[in-house]
Amino acid sequence: MKSRTSASITTHHDGFSLAESIIAMGIVAFTLLTIIGLLPSSLDALKQAEDRAARARIMTTLFSEHEALSWVALESIENQIRGPFGFDRQGLKLTSSAEDQPVYLARTKVTTEQENRSSLATNGTPSPFLRMLEITVSSRADGTFDESVNDQVERRTFMLVRTECLDAQATLQQ
Repeated sequence: MKSRTSASITTHHDGFSLAESIIAMGIVAFTLLTIIGLLPSSLDALKQAEDRAARARIMTTLFSEHEALSWVALESIENQIRGPFGFDRQGLKLTSSAEDQPVYLARTKVTTEQENRSSLATNGTPSPFLRMLEITVSSRADGTFDESVNDQVERRTFMLVRTECLDAQATLQQ
């Protein structure tokens, strides 16, 4: 029989040492704190992106509605401020029967004034085939369109072109 000596006994350790565990926990804690620290700025960026998308949807909706109007209907609403129209958080138009409070309000104005169309004039004469559509969107809680707060009121101008007359002129010239 062989006798065991103390030199031949080897110890086998299972698991991690205390130092390894503390270092791993420190790395995990640092990573989690960094991620948690980035959350507020990420949420702000997400809110701004949602706001921009809703405003773009509102402007697209109102522009499409005006673009679909006949030229006679556009002439009947010249220089009149229309609205306010209510929109929800996603930029969808609220119906009059909707119980939701609007998050955005929008108004429109179709202009034919010479000073508004002078940059679109040919040979110094404003074109009778053009109209300017001004859309103003507000997310102010008081429902006003005061532009002193730039991030809550946005105004864009679009050009409307009378295509049915242009098509008729092209047919006559041929």
